[in-house]
Amino acid sequence: SASSTLQNQNNQAGQIHVAGTNSLISAATITANGDNGGLVVMASSAGVNQNTGYIQTNGGAGLGGTVAISGLVSTTLSGAAIEANGTQGGGYILVGRDFKNNTLPGSAYLANSIANISAVITVPTSNFTVIDGATSLSANAITNGNGGAVLTWGESLGIQAAVSANGGLLSGKGGLIETSGNILLVDGIAVSANAPNGIKGLWLLDPTSITISSGLAGGSTGSSLSAALAAAGASTITNIDLQAAINAGTSVNVVTNGSITLSGNLTFDVSGSNSTPTLTLDNRSGSKQSITTSGSISAITDNSSGSGSGVNINIYSAGGAISFPDNNGSTGFAINIKGNLVIDNTFAVNGSSSGFITSSNATTYAISTASGVSFGYYQTLTAKSVTINGVSS
Repeated sequence: SASSTLQNQNNQAGQIHVAGTNSLISAATITANGDNGGLVVMASSAGVNQNTGYIQTNGGAGLGGTVAISGLVSTTLSGAAIEANGTQGGGYILVGRDFKNNTLPGSAYLANSIANISAVITVPTSNFTVIDGATSLSANAITNGNGGAVLTWGESLGIQAAVSANGGLLSGKGGLIETSGNILLVDGIAVSANAPNGIKGLWLLDPTSITISSGLAGGSTGSSLSAALAAAGASTITNIDLQAAINAGTSVNVVTNGSITLSGNLTFDVSGSNSTPTLTLDNRSGSKQSITTSGSISAITDNSSGSGSGVNINIYSAGGAISFPDNNGSTGFAINIKGNLVIDNTFAVNGSSSGFITSSNATTYAISTASGVSFGYYQTLTAKSVTINGVSS
């Protein structure tokens, strides 16, 4: 365990490595600050990693540094504050995985710029990761430059923290926030990849399958979130949390290799000017999986009030059914947005180009030769532009 203060501060901050085999329990204040932030790695190679402390790798004149925290059996951040902020650009916060040497598809492009966090001690892949509502994770650019990246993983991941990867106040793009796990519980999370004078960033969710449901969840303590995650049999995100991210201008990508089910209405209001975030529902990496609505859901509505602002929606699949049936056979599901709407079910599995599935090969590559994209009789679609690609026999 650790409860002391460790500090390393100079023009280029150095490296701090803390290792535990069966357990690593820390409430320490650990700083590797400098003109450019340093590297802090805390890893439990065969056990649990619990952190309630304060860790900084801030760059006072340049870039934020890197913080990596993981335990093989479990990783828990409860009331922790982790910072990798930089005056000229945000750094990296990596929880639950070595995202440089054990990449995930959505963040693999960052691998070359991430420090080699396993060079001294091995950073394991966490089986069970909990990051509670009293925890904050920030990889922000302060004045100029791009926001950094906050990447989180657990075979089961529960996260309700305040997570930010904002671009600089004067210039710079928003960064990347990734929440990935086979089972994902993110109800109550607060994300921001804002950029006051640049392109806003992205929140990536990458579970096996997921349901977007109605509801509002507040932040939980480590113990209650841990219990909820242990009991969770499927991944969920509330419409409230998704709306909050989009309304702040952060785009959201929901990427699965299983099904995506929308069971809660979505109502957006982007109040900032000239902000056009995109919601993407994408299961092209899985074979013949559905994207559909269920329950009493009735609409996706864009009430954006900011001048020049509006929400784009992309829905991509690879041979599964994209379907938006009527409710109770009489009430139509409506999409009414101010941005562009793209619905495309002609992708190859793991493919990147449209047009792979055709009427002649749909028997092999699609779930059926029925319509690749189907709507109820009372369906209405309203957008700046509408593109629909689907194959039927």
